[in-house]
Amino acid sequence: MKKDSVIVREYCSRVSDEELSSLVDKLTRPVNGDTCDVSFIFQKDKEIDRWLCQAKSADEWFNKVDMIQDASSYEQKRRGNRRPKSNN
Repeated sequence: MKKDSVIVREYCSRVSDEELSSLVDKLTRPVNGDTCDVSFIFQKDKEIDRWLCQAKSADEWFNKVDMIQDASSYEQKRRGNRRPKSNN
């Protein structure tokens, strides 16, 4: 069984630049509806979705999301702060 930190690090390394940017923005500066939005992003990845479903309480779920927040911020810096190109 993988450690939580490995699961989170691997997840953050495989998400697209666009999803990573969205996760960082929505997790570091949450506004109304952002928890739902990030849940839809998490749901796309079977491994991270399964891992989050193992939370036994809301507190544990939010602690796991905090781990993802930290790892996604680190991954964005590692990638060189690349941000997805806007269509404007």
